[in-house]
Amino acid sequence: MDEERCCGLCTEGSQMVRSAVQVRSGAARFSVAVQAESIERALEIAKKQNLGRNCDVTFPTNSEVFFVAEPAATSGSA
Repeated sequence: MDEERCCGLCTEGSQMVRSAVQVRSGAARFSVAVQAESIERALEIAKKQNLGRNCDVTFPTNSEVFFVAEPAATSGSA
């Protein structure tokens, strides 16, 4: 696995997860899917990409897509 793709935090063979995060700013709200090493890291990434907005993990997590089989494309700034 490419270290740059995982923000340099992944190790070879580590399991990635995909979490839904709800982003809110005033009356506006939307959901994003974030792929990371853990749910906690997914929330950190969402907060970093949405500065000044409230971010919360959406539960329950969809178990069919929670564990990631293939790495996703990244924005490069996470």
